[in-house]
Amino acid sequence: MATNTELPLGGFDLDYNSKQSRAIAINCYFEGDDKLSSVRRTDGFTLFKATTESYLRSDLIYVDGLVFFVGGNNLYQVDKLGNLTNHGTIGGAGWCELAANNIPDDSQVLVTNGNGQAYVYQPSVGLSLVIDADYNAASYVTVLNERFWLPKDNSNQFFASAVSDGTDYPSAAIATAETSPDNVVGCIAHKGALWVLGEKTSEYWQYVNDATLPVRQVKGAVYERGCSAVHTIRETGDTFCFLADDYTVRMVSGTQMTKVSNLPFELELKGDGSTRNPGYTKVDDAYAYFVDGPVHKIYYITFPTEGVTWGYDTVTGLWHKRQSNGYTYWRPSGSVSAWGKVIVGDALTGNLYYLEPSARTENGDTIFCTLRCPSVSWRTDVTIPLIEIDMETGVGIESGAEPLMSVFYSKDGGNTFTQASDVTIGSVGDYRTRVPIRQLGRVVRNRDFVLELRMAAPVEWRIYGIYALVEEGM
Repeated sequence: MATNTELPLGGFDLDYNSKQSRAIAINCYFEGDDKLSSVRRTDGFTLFKATTESYLRSDLIYVDGLVFFVGGNNLYQVDKLGNLTNHGTIGGAGWCELAANNIPDDSQVLVTNGNGQAYVYQPSVGLSLVIDADYNAASYVTVLNERFWLPKDNSNQFFASAVSDGTDYPSAAIATAETSPDNVVGCIAHKGALWVLGEKTSEYWQYVNDATLPVRQVKGAVYERGCSAVHTIRETGDTFCFLADDYTVRMVSGTQMTKVSNLPFELELKGDGSTRNPGYTKVDDAYAYFVDGPVHKIYYITFPTEGVTWGYDTVTGLWHKRQSNGYTYWRPSGSVSAWGKVIVGDALTGNLYYLEPSARTENGDTIFCTLRCPSVSWRTDVTIPLIEIDMETGVGIESGAEPLMSVFYSKDGGNTFTQASDVTIGSVGDYRTRVPIRQLGRVVRNRDFVLELRMAAPVEWRIYGIYALVEEGM
């Protein structure tokens, strides 16, 4: 008896099934909910501005119509026409953080240089090292009511600058995380309040009318989750995310903290004692940023030691991975929305790019897309004579050649894969092209079948459904 079976596209986990969790999406993301309407390729990018630096080491921020970032050992700004200005050396060797205090027409940009030092750039003054005796070594910075707020590294304290002056640090403008003795990792201003993230706990501090120290902890507003990587603390709109001390990703909206990471992410980071999932050896060097596209707002987190980039789509609540050609992780160091565009900075080349839905490459480099579906199994032996894929066809490529999609399958739960024949998704304008995969053979009962699809051609790649013709008892 033959039946039609819809294969799951993936992106979510119904339970803690380690084989289900082997499903992956690389350079493609999901659209819809847990019933998933489609999977599509991620956006590519085109060159906006080449710099003379060989790498970037910060996120990007938008201030008074300009984009600021750190390339090599220097602080740069670029305008919408691509005019690049080097404001001077900030030194250091680690990851840098930037924040602006939004003074009208003369905003200060404070930069922590990864070695505990801070520099302040102001258009009317230029770039200067913070030399105030009451400034403490810090690795992160945020802004609340025109004051810069920073953690005092390797302590349970945080401190603030004077109002509108990131070079001045009043001796009394320092506070101690009160509930737990753990060290403060970072502070982030959020909806008019301050979150103080420690190594094991997080506290919520409200703004108060006090000229000396204008924040007070809200009694009882303590969360038993800390931050394990300071450079993953990133905000967009009404939410912020960070990598927590239990190797999950936490999202804060208002005063509510929720876990948003899924099983594949957590299994890969924590490990499960197997050779397949040994766990990550280092996570405190991770960095993150938000890509605020017109539809999707994605939190990307990169683990440079492990060479992995994960993306969490705050719209769908689903995860995917990103990789650049020749690397196991995604190249950007950061992203910012400016001038009606999304700009990303390249950690590997120092260049800036426009991230665009219409771009099918990364500045000419191939984007390799992979969708590995969750495993499925049957209670009896079955034969699969046909799988048909419902997807966009007839998209074509500039050369006129028919784009091909590579097909792989596994009959042992994703441990080993066999390559089937490549299939065409149609020449330009051939929208009626069918995408069949034939003669996949016999699958033994209770053995997990996994389908994997790969696309390298620079074309639109969107999949709506995968349907298998299954013959039981064959």
